[in-house]
Amino acid sequence: MSERARDGGKPEAVILAIDDTPSILDFIRSVLEPEGFSVCVATNGARGLERARRLRPDIVLLDVMMPDLDGYSVCAALKSDPATAGAPVIFLSAMASGLDIAKAFSVGAADYMTKPVEPVEILARVRVHLAALELARIKDLQTERLAAMVEDRTVALRSALKERDAYLREVNHRVKNNLQLIASIIGHQMLADSSAAAILGKLLGRVESFARAYDQLWTSRRLDGIHMGEYLRTVVATTLAMRDGSPVEASIDVDADPFSLDVALPCGLIVHELVSNSARHAFGDEGGAIRVSIAPDGDAYLLGYEDDGRGCQDALADAPGLGIKFINALSGQLGASITLSGSDGFKAALRFKKPERPKDVSLA
Repeated sequence: MSERARDGGKPEAVILAIDDTPSILDFIRSVLEPEGFSVCVATNGARGLERARRLRPDIVLLDVMMPDLDGYSVCAALKSDPATAGAPVIFLSAMASGLDIAKAFSVGAADYMTKPVEPVEILARVRVHLAALELARIKDLQTERLAAMVEDRTVALRSALKERDAYLREVNHRVKNNLQLIASIIGHQMLADSSAAAILGKLLGRVESFARAYDQLWTSRRLDGIHMGEYLRTVVATTLAMRDGSPVEASIDVDADPFSLDVALPCGLIVHELVSNSARHAFGDEGGAIRVSIAPDGDAYLLGYEDDGRGCQDALADAPGLGIKFINALSGQLGASITLSGSDGFKAALRFKKPERPKDVSLA
């Protein structure tokens, strides 16, 4: 509705009536003004256009036959002007042929009534078009508000993403530098002291598993944690690359939501230890196969591991026992215990409570 109010109350609708017959204009006033509408009039097309541009009426009631500009020309001019294009135009005319009515709609009319017109019909048509106009305006307002909300949200998301990238870039830089330094020291020590090469080789593999987790978090560009399938494939491939002899086939099957870093790292390190044990003890020159899986198990996840090598005793023959102790310590971090079994091939199972899904910081 137009931003005009009666007695400080609800805004009233402004109706512009354009007709060259004064009695018709008086009739329109007598019908609409008692119902609370503000009625303005014009007795020819040129004056009607001028008043429409100045008043911005809610609805225009328009005659067809007028001496200067006919109603079709006036309607077309109203619809071509952004200032008046939104006002519905209702024709009131004695011309009732289908061609006349079709021409009115072709120039932008919203409705067409033939004279003589009953007061109740004028009121009904005006109210229907005002209701439709109000609904359209509400829709436009809601669309504008939604667009503003989306824009605000987009700005916030971009800011959050920028902060996240800066934070992860710094974390990745520091962690990667530290891990590279440790790996370099271990590598030099292995070259300098062959008696320590085996133990240092295990330590190097553990450092590599740490590094792969941070690399996966950074390079994936995902905000919802470590995707374990991608991470474990990298860990297993890196660990097996250190083995001499025939290749070992690896199968990775993960059905799990992304894990936060504090859950993903222990899982990755456990898998590294198991793969490393199998690579060293379970397989001969002929190679073999391993399978790693993570799957839902009720309210928990089950991390499964198996190989088709020589069996449990050989697989656990880690002279100082550090590998298995390390696995048990990592299992404790997850609040779980690991089961190791198998005399024909080696199997391990780790059941731990489902971690909470990492929060997407960009959507907080």
